[in-house]
Amino acid sequence: MIFLSYAREDKNRVLKLFNNLIENGFEVWIDIRNILPGQKWSLEIEKAIHNSSLFLICLTKNSIDKRGVIQKEIRLALEYQSKLLDSDIFIIPCRLEECEIPDKISEYQGVDLFNDEDMLFLVNAIRSIETIKLLSKLDSIELNKNFQIEILSEYPTKLYAIFVKMTIILVLMIDDIESIKPYANKNLKKVISDFIIEELTQFMHHIDPERFYLRFHFSHVADEMSIENEIKMLLKNKLTEKFNFKVINIVIKQIDTDLTQRFESLISSATKLEFKVSPLNSGEELVYEGEFIVESVWEDGWHSFMTRNASLDEIGNAIERYLSSKLSNMPVDTLRYNDIRKLHQLKDISEKIVQEYVEKQFGLSVQLLYLTRARTQLETFNLTQNKEHEKIKQQIYRKAGQLIESVYL
Repeated sequence: MIFLSYAREDKNRVLKLFNNLIENGFEVWIDIRNILPGQKWSLEIEKAIHNSSLFLICLTKNSIDKRGVIQKEIRLALEYQSKLLDSDIFIIPCRLEECEIPDKISEYQGVDLFNDEDMLFLVNAIRSIETIKLLSKLDSIELNKNFQIEILSEYPTKLYAIFVKMTIILVLMIDDIESIKPYANKNLKKVISDFIIEELTQFMHHIDPERFYLRFHFSHVADEMSIENEIKMLLKNKLTEKFNFKVINIVIKQIDTDLTQRFESLISSATKLEFKVSPLNSGEELVYEGEFIVESVWEDGWHSFMTRNASLDEIGNAIERYLSSKLSNMPVDTLRYNDIRKLHQLKDISEKIVQEYVEKQFGLSVQLLYLTRARTQLETFNLTQNKEHEKIKQQIYRKAGQLIESVYL
């Protein structure tokens, strides 16, 4: 805000200056426009001086020797200037006509406002001064130079109570000082960080954690963009829209990459199963073989998956023990299937048992690829006997054939 100090006799000329500054987009304080009826003018003037970024003293022959309010304003301005750095610009003497500059403010470079060209010079000077003041508050951020912000935060996902972590590294440039004036008295980097976190919180709230972890850099789903590229596009658009920044680069890093690596190891190959079942009311153990694959993280299983760091072998061993226990309660005829239909029936039952178990225990969705039963000892013996009988039968047929052939010869 620019404070205008003047003598009453120069009101009309100062109002012209006031209007010119307003037209050029500056916030200007002048008593006849800003002090409301009933307010204590001395208190309002003091507050306005302390809240201003520049103090313009409008000098004429009427004002340089005038006692009263203008002298009090100059005194308050000098007191405020004394609290600033020597390099800080605050007081600017403005001559509206040929006159002397009072000794008390003569050390400050003044400006003549005798014509339109002088007014244009003042407007440009104020813009330069405001730019310098603004940049000095931006925590080492410079105009037209890259600056970097690094944001580490946690974001909710589509699934209740499942959060993911990311580090966002932004490389930005300010090429329009007007766009950041609203943040002059704020920590700009914090304003940007808070804005990014808010935007990403809204975005990630609609993202499934499985997509975040498994399709972060690349998506095999048709017409689906990777999470990384979608976030980059979102942030670039939002930063340009909100701050008019030039976005130089955006780097996004997953923090929980061990989860991604662990899941990729789980889906890398099929795992063999081999287990024994002791049917009720039957003394002979049945041996089964099969294979399963991990397809995905179960929709409601992220907590289990994240907390249970189980390998494929550990999951396979658990499945074998569980199937051995559950299948032992099934009818012997079903377990001893003797046709393909019953085999498929047993496989479907077993797959449902496995899926429900692995979902609850490990938070994973799996598929049972196949299930077969090894022959029992009795079946092996009978098969061997049948083969021997078949062999003897073939020998008898061959000898009979030879005997018949010899008779005719």
